[in-house]
Amino acid sequence: MAEAFTQDLSWPEAEDAASGEQTEYHTFPRRITPALVGAGGAFTFIGALGAWLRSLEVTSTGGSPRLVGVAWGYSDSTGKAIAILAAVAVFIAAVSYFTDYLPRYAPAAAALVLVAVLIARLITLNSRAEAAAALAKTNPSFQAFNAGFGWGAWMMVLGLVLSFLGLLVGVLREIDLRRGKPE
Repeated sequence: MAEAFTQDLSWPEAEDAASGEQTEYHTFPRRITPALVGAGGAFTFIGALGAWLRSLEVTSTGGSPRLVGVAWGYSDSTGKAIAILAAVAVFIAAVSYFTDYLPRYAPAAAALVLVAVLIARLITLNSRAEAAAALAKTNPSFQAFNAGFGWGAWMMVLGLVLSFLGLLVGVLREIDLRRGKPE
């Protein structure tokens, strides 16, 4: 009976913290940056051609909101330009992912340009929504108005986040490689 209560309560060898062996640090894998930039570019391409702003108004107290306008990216020259830029970023990311023809910083450079353009566009979209709200207040039957981001703008926000993460990973990987860290 005493044999049942005696157990080995020591840590297993694999979990021993004092073993003295440390794993060597490795930088990010080569394909993470192009994958993030490619995904960000794809979402940006779709969002650049989609609905940027949706405007709703209520003209009577008991009335339901009605759609008064949608700003589409495909009808704006800026939207078409952003879509072309996003397609170029996806192309650069795809070539960098599957081959070594381009310099290793090419996806990060494409991400930097895409991030800068998207930040500028999203800021100007916000000012366009404010201008539409100010215009709606001049209507004598004004009760309520909402001008907010449409699905295209939200897709561009997602593309911005993914492209920024690709840029960040690319910069950190480049720093590690210049310091001599293994891949």
